[in-house]
Amino acid sequence: MKKLVALLLALLMLVGMVACGAKEPAEEPAADTPAADTPVVEEPAEEPADEPAEEPAEEREHVTLRFLSRVNEQPDQDAVFAAFNEYCEEKLNTTVEWENLGGTFTDKVAVMINSGEEYDAVWTSSWQNDYVTNVARGAYVDITDMLNDYPELVASMPQGFWDATRVEGRIYAVPCQQIAARTPAMSTVAEYAEAFGLDHESQAELKTYTDFEEYLQFCKDNYGAMACPLEDGALGEYCGYEFLAGQSAAAAVKYGDESCTVVNFYATPEFKAYCEEAAYLFNKGLMDPTGYNDVDYKRAEMISGRCSLMVGGCYKPGGEIEDSNSYGIQLWQTPHGQSMMTTSAIIATMWSVSTTSKHPDRALEVLALLSTDAYAMQLISWGIEGTHYTVTDGIMEMVENSGYNPAQSWALGNVFLTLPMVGQPADVWTETAKVNAEAMVSELIGFTADITNVEAEVTNCTTAFEEYKILLSGSVDVETNIAAFNEKLTVAGVDTICAELQAQVDAFLGK
Repeated sequence: MKKLVALLLALLMLVGMVACGAKEPAEEPAADTPAADTPVVEEPAEEPADEPAEEPAEEREHVTLRFLSRVNEQPDQDAVFAAFNEYCEEKLNTTVEWENLGGTFTDKVAVMINSGEEYDAVWTSSWQNDYVTNVARGAYVDITDMLNDYPELVASMPQGFWDATRVEGRIYAVPCQQIAARTPAMSTVAEYAEAFGLDHESQAELKTYTDFEEYLQFCKDNYGAMACPLEDGALGEYCGYEFLAGQSAAAAVKYGDESCTVVNFYATPEFKAYCEEAAYLFNKGLMDPTGYNDVDYKRAEMISGRCSLMVGGCYKPGGEIEDSNSYGIQLWQTPHGQSMMTTSAIIATMWSVSTTSKHPDRALEVLALLSTDAYAMQLISWGIEGTHYTVTDGIMEMVENSGYNPAQSWALGNVFLTLPMVGQPADVWTETAKVNAEAMVSELIGFTADITNVEAEVTNCTTAFEEYKILLSGSVDVETNIAAFNEKLTVAGVDTICAELQAQVDAFLGK
């Protein structure tokens, strides 16, 4: 029965996403996927509104909202924000103060949440600014019933997406539609790979960091370039585990384990194997240890050509072109490992409304706009047509050095509303939907951990994780530090976390 449900979910997601073909940005919102078969909320409003606004925008109070984004700052972002606000004011009588926090996002948002600072909406996920943890702390608004007033938003994505966001049956975020199946992506610099003798086909045969050793040595000798270590955000995918409450909580289930046994990931042989790979390459001078904990540094190294290999958590159709555009250097990208559809993958990029917001309904309106309005989503994702990009036959080409090219539409809204770029197939979103539909589906789709009973233990494990995350860099002794790490996790209460989440998993599966 679970496999049948999993298959039906995958087919539903394919149907929903195939309808989301890329479009020329329009003046009016367009819902690009059919409504789900079942309602998102349990008690639909008696007379759902056709539009988010209850009255014409011109008759409403004007409000200015504060949105906290993980996107990097852009030189020409003020012009884009002004254009977005002009459109948003016309549609909703609302303007948005966007704060692109880039590499400082996690730390700054944590401080704001802990201090109760006022803001209206924030990007959140299963791997950064942890969604489940912040829901447990009361940081996000329960939007379940509010969604009754947004039928177009509800219909814009498959029901499985909404179900994945549920915490104790309630919804606290709007997913950003994108590639949902998670497959690690191995990215090399095309110039270096070609000079070494790799092509896409031969590169695809290399599945681990150490498989690339000869290529990495060639890059070090000829270009002074080194591999960037794995980021914690791609750790589960690379090692084949599904985290249940974020990386720092340690509790995870191995891909394909039908028993869904919850284990301490950092005591698994797969985690140790990656750490040994990283240490081996570091000791040979082929791994730059800095990038594991510094996104901005890693990005700068790739742009400058000093990074020979980068491994991300999400291979996708057209991703090679998108990343090449982002870094300004041609990359070759191939998949590694099992493609997996999990709850954590679906909630890997979302927006939540803050409980400190004075206008939560208006914040949700803007989030709905980014999920249903092609013009608004294209604008905030890629800038102003004719200034930051040009369009020919429905294909977008970025203007070089235009001052706006964040290349993070996946962190802003519904990417299926944006235009494909030069080099990507025109049907890139249809192909993306196929990847989603063909992925292995986790037994735990729709399961969301409740950490209320183990919040102290999760906090303690997070402290230990931050101390020993340096293991990802390869720059420390593996045996000594893994042993010390797991001792600290034991003292912090990792076994209590695993037992609590095992009970929740068993209840979810009806055991």
